[in-house]
Amino acid sequence: MTHWYLMNYISHFSKIYKGANQWIYAHFDTAHEITGQQGQALDDDLVEFLKNYFKAHSEDANVVVYLVADHGMRFGNFGTDPEAIQEHRLPAFFLLTPKSILNSIDSPLAHNSQKLTTKGDLRRSIFFLVKWQTGLDIPSASQYYDLFSERIPDNRTCKDAHIPEWFCCTNVMHPISSKVYLPSRLRSDEHKEMRDVLDTIAHQMVLEMNESTLPAEELCRRLEFGKTRAALYKELDSSSVLFRVAISVRQKTLPRFNAWVITSGTNDTGLFPITYKGVTVYAKLIYTERQDSFKGKCERLAQSFGVNPRHCLCRKSALDI
Repeated sequence: MTHWYLMNYISHFSKIYKGANQWIYAHFDTAHEITGQQGQALDDDLVEFLKNYFKAHSEDANVVVYLVADHGMRFGNFGTDPEAIQEHRLPAFFLLTPKSILNSIDSPLAHNSQKLTTKGDLRRSIFFLVKWQTGLDIPSASQYYDLFSERIPDNRTCKDAHIPEWFCCTNVMHPISSKVYLPSRLRSDEHKEMRDVLDTIAHQMVLEMNESTLPAEELCRRLEFGKTRAALYKELDSSSVLFRVAISVRQKTLPRFNAWVITSGTNDTGLFPITYKGVTVYAKLIYTERQDSFKGKCERLAQSFGVNPRHCLCRKSALDI
């Protein structure tokens, strides 16, 4: 597998510069694919690499390893299934560090396990290691914690850590019944307000995607709303509601799109009004993701036009050129 070349390079690099302070970033893409099956190809090689690295360098150096994922597992429908959304927001993090470091600072690492942590905390913790090793003091933002020397509060919130609500792992989304967004011929007035909310969000999604591809009208087809496939929500406070909405469009290929939307009690540029529980609030479309496969020639053409390939359904005439 290709990860062997990176591991081999790191081993030779550290051997050549033995005795010097080293900071190494290694990005292994082996498990970065949709099935979750190829990650096992990395397991044995990673264990062997780490064992050999510690054996070669731990006697005369303090070796600290951050083993970090960029996101959690993508199992099932991680776009609209509540449990899968939660898992996707929870990347793994394992810290390997010499006992000598922990013993010298009376580290609260055990306390900080299973707490709400962020990549900003990892960065601040790296700065601690720099200071511990060299005496150099590097400032970092106050909302983050050094995992080696500072205790993360048990009641830390995403707001405290400056994590956007749509990325917050403690926001458990609640499914909206499919009865709410049934085809119009099957609808009743029972869920009219929520149905209007979802219809407004869906049409805003299509509007903004079409606007984003206007510079490439001769390449990208104009999208037409098909139907709502799934919807979830989470009430944050009296005026703020987080929505996750999945739609399809009428084009023959049936591409599907998911979007995060958050509401506010205050109107501002780029927001659109909806009525929720009898009160007018203002919604913002955070971003729209495409769930079907779109990469290839169409993606490259859209990029050459300077438009978002996720929003572009290429005309057949353009692809045949």
